[in-house]
Amino acid sequence: MSTRRNTGESKSTKVTVNLAGATPEKPQESEAKMDKLEQMLCSVLQLQTETKEQLARFQKETKEQCVKIELEIMNITKEVKENSSHCKKIDETLSQIRSALNEHAEHIEEIEDKMDVYKEQQGKQAEYIAMLELKQKETYLRIRGLPEMNNENLLKRILPLLQEVWSLEEDDAVKEIDRLYRVNSKIAPDRKLPRDIIINCVRKSLRDEILRYHASSRIQLEGTNLIILKEIPTIIRKKRKDYKDLADTLRTNNIRFRWNTPEGLSFQMDSKYFNINSVAKAQDFLARNSKNLRPIDTQGFLITYQ
Repeated sequence: MSTRRNTGESKSTKVTVNLAGATPEKPQESEAKMDKLEQMLCSVLQLQTETKEQLARFQKETKEQCVKIELEIMNITKEVKENSSHCKKIDETLSQIRSALNEHAEHIEEIEDKMDVYKEQQGKQAEYIAMLELKQKETYLRIRGLPEMNNENLLKRILPLLQEVWSLEEDDAVKEIDRLYRVNSKIAPDRKLPRDIIINCVRKSLRDEILRYHASSRIQLEGTNLIILKEIPTIIRKKRKDYKDLADTLRTNNIRFRWNTPEGLSFQMDSKYFNINSVAKAQDFLARNSKNLRPIDTQGFLITYQ
């Protein structure tokens, strides 16, 4: 019995101890906690206040930026409108310029057409004048290669040759000569060559007789080989320069040819007749027959300047 009583007492004693074991809070600690809570509340309130001020500033700045953006948009819109009207004016001006240029181009085309017609007419007139001049000079001959002498008497020097070719007495030969003179030339002195001699025969048949004699044999005078040429108008000579390569090639290959008037030349080769009356045809002939023809003999060409 005593044992159970003791056990009950011990149990009640433990409970009493457990309940009395919680230490009561001191007044100072409670106040410190309250102060911390108040500080935290103050901090929160201050943070809220600062946040509101920041939000207010941000809203103000945002409004100001929006106002600036709106102003810029308005200015840009205004500029776009002004530029649009300006662009329209530029487009109108460009259209006027294009129209003027088109009219100008048409006018130029008309002028070019007229110039082409004028050049064609001028070319025909030049050819006509050249043919007249050629007709007038059909009794003229050009003698090349006779050295010049001081105070020379051309008639006395050339007359024996003419007598031989024409088979005429001295007096009769003199009567067949209308004019005899050396031509003025800048090319001959530069090349240290004697100036050409022009002889105007009274009759065309006598001129042709000299040409035939020259074609069959070389004409010499005072130990010098002479070159006898027809007197050709300048316009025709210029046109013949365009056929120089072909003419020199034919000479080198001993192919006789005849100059056409006002331009071109004709000849026979390999039993074929060729009439070359344009520069294009001359170039085509040389290209096609380059393998069958010898190259130009430049030494033989040097003596045929004009």
